[in-house]
Amino acid sequence: MRHLIVTASLTAFLLQAGCLPVQSLHPLYTEKDIVSEAAIVGAWFDSEDEDSRSELTFADLGNLSYRMGITNPDKSTELKFVAHLVRLGNALFLDARLDDFRVKGDDQGVLVFAAPVHTIYRVKIAGDSLHLVGLDDDWLKKSLANRTVKIAHEDLDNGSILLTATPVELQGLVTAHADDKNAFIGDTSFTRRKP
Repeated sequence: MRHLIVTASLTAFLLQAGCLPVQSLHPLYTEKDIVSEAAIVGAWFDSEDEDSRSELTFADLGNLSYRMGITNPDKSTELKFVAHLVRLGNALFLDARLDDFRVKGDDQGVLVFAAPVHTIYRVKIAGDSLHLVGLDDDWLKKSLANRTVKIAHEDLDNGSILLTATPVELQGLVTAHADDKNAFIGDTSFTRRKP
């Protein structure tokens, strides 16, 4: 099973191992689709590594937006995203766009987020458990190549795909494949960090 990682020091957080996350030029949301979910606010740690001091945090910014932060164990890397939760049918999605970052040392893997793009995750919150499931770039590449998925995009020099579709078109893609275990893979579990 592949895990979500940003860099080796932020194991199991946002990038799928060996791959870049699916990125979009435009957000997944329109004003009518974003929702508030108080249960997401707080600090979380990777459930597979309870000794990890890496944290995923969410703070309410008001106006139906969140500050999502990722900090590695030695505090040498800190990423700050503006995030929105999007309710489409029965599924909840997270749209995250990098807003600020601090990198000390040789932790250059985070630079994949340096462009003002959006990344999309399926979200499940149940009590003190949070699950993020990324939209798989390998699945998307294969689906575009065999034409089972048609959506506006650009093939980038680094082998990744940049979606250029409108929010409504993006919503059509994720809702059509929300329950497809090939499209959304790499479920990473987080547990709420108690004060």
